[in-house]
Amino acid sequence: MDIVLFNPAPRAGKQVQRRVELPLSLLCTATPLDRLGYRVQLIDEFANPDWKQELLDAIEERPICFGVTCMTGPQIWHALEGCRLVRERHPDVPIVWGGVHASLMPQQTLSHSLVDIVVVGEGEQTFLELVKALESGTPLSRVAGICYKEDGETPVVSGTESAEAESILPVLSFQADSSCAGGAVANNGFRWTGERPFVNMDEQPPLSYHLVDMSKYRRQLFGIDHVSFNSSRGCTFRCNFCWDPVMHKRRWRAMRPDTVLDQLQRIITDYDIRGFLFTDDHFFIDMKRARAILEAIVRADLDISISKLQIRADTICKMDEDFLELLVRAKVKRLTVGVESGSQRLLELIKKDVTVEQVVEANRKLIPYPIVPIYLFMMGLPSETPAELEESIQLAVQLTDENPRAVKTFNIYTPYPGTQLYDVCVEYGLREPGNLEGWGYFNFRNVAAESPWLPVATKKMITALDFPLMFLGKGHFVNPYKKTNPLVVALAKLYYPVARYRVSNLDTRWPIESKFVKSMGLFGRQE
Repeated sequence: MDIVLFNPAPRAGKQVQRRVELPLSLLCTATPLDRLGYRVQLIDEFANPDWKQELLDAIEERPICFGVTCMTGPQIWHALEGCRLVRERHPDVPIVWGGVHASLMPQQTLSHSLVDIVVVGEGEQTFLELVKALESGTPLSRVAGICYKEDGETPVVSGTESAEAESILPVLSFQADSSCAGGAVANNGFRWTGERPFVNMDEQPPLSYHLVDMSKYRRQLFGIDHVSFNSSRGCTFRCNFCWDPVMHKRRWRAMRPDTVLDQLQRIITDYDIRGFLFTDDHFFIDMKRARAILEAIVRADLDISISKLQIRADTICKMDEDFLELLVRAKVKRLTVGVESGSQRLLELIKKDVTVEQVVEANRKLIPYPIVPIYLFMMGLPSETPAELEESIQLAVQLTDENPRAVKTFNIYTPYPGTQLYDVCVEYGLREPGNLEGWGYFNFRNVAAESPWLPVATKKMITALDFPLMFLGKGHFVNPYKKTNPLVVALAKLYYPVARYRVSNLDTRWPIESKFVKSMGLFGRQE
């Protein structure tokens, strides 16, 4: 292989409901190379239990480089495991990191001995130029959008130093600008080549899906095979817990409706897949575009199922009856709504710009329609009190009681570096990890070992109720639109009365079942 790209498993531990997602970020990066004739292989740890052997086979001969994508969290540990295999086999092969974490923390990521180059931001054009430079021996300083080690050295960035030195994309601590491309700026042993403009999504070719085994990524929902699909990037809103405003600078970019339709038709024709999970951060930012896409799907009679569209509650409130009926005609099955909290104070703290009343209104507005709203909540936001967590639980109960189709999910807040809310956590006493491995403990299924931004009583409440909250609502943890192991279904039904009692009474005494589940790593653990 000329290029080997690695998608590490996103979570640690076993997964009761294992979901393998199409590695869209790697496909976006690989497609331009594939179209130019490079031999590219994608290794997906989560999709292939025998990934190590697949990786060793792929690097039997020395590749031009080895690329990794990674989020903050346990995925970092798995990413480093893959890098070690490559370094042991080919010590001189450049190891390139991209993705959210490396883009948010390029200097500290680059300080690791298993990382040689960091792609900051979107990778399509940057990685293509980087590969060409590595292949031809062209100076890396001419490739915009990367950080790399000067003279192959491994600079050291300590925890406290990195907090001061590390700055967020695209203005790194050297204050480089676009003029740096072709004249890289050095800082503490690193070189930064300047920021690269965002890609034009309409100019990107259809993804090279043949680089992966599509059969591994078919996810059955409502009896139909689904795969992930992305039609836009970025978000214009200012939620300060989210890394998106940092990475995309609140700039939203999207494919034209005809491009979206063409790409959906290609997948239907080539793979006979008619279900789609849109990964757009907010599909409805441009309502005219959203309407045009949905109307085009109806006119073309694609006979597809759309089982994920992310939307805000206030956007649903703005929809008239005609728009809601269009969703049904386009066979939109589920809408994912980020509620975050039932406390208005916390919603204002995180700059959600949505009211609890709007959430309730949106839920009631969807009741007449055969659409499953999935409400996402966060526990453990900075300064959250037990009373405010109870407000979130009560709101979730109200939503699921009023709308029999409604489903909720509670996750535990994870501070992402570079976000405004992360800085709030630092003010409360959060100690930034001193090395790359330390970020692996940032896991949305666990309360951080040190979480000074939380009152002790709230931390205890979250630890005890995290597992029982999965059973809140009429779905009893198992939703009717997805296939679940029969044994899990049976155990869930047995446990449901206990879970309901705990949640209804906020009973945090002797949380034996929660500790057992965590110890078994059934829903992703910190290692």
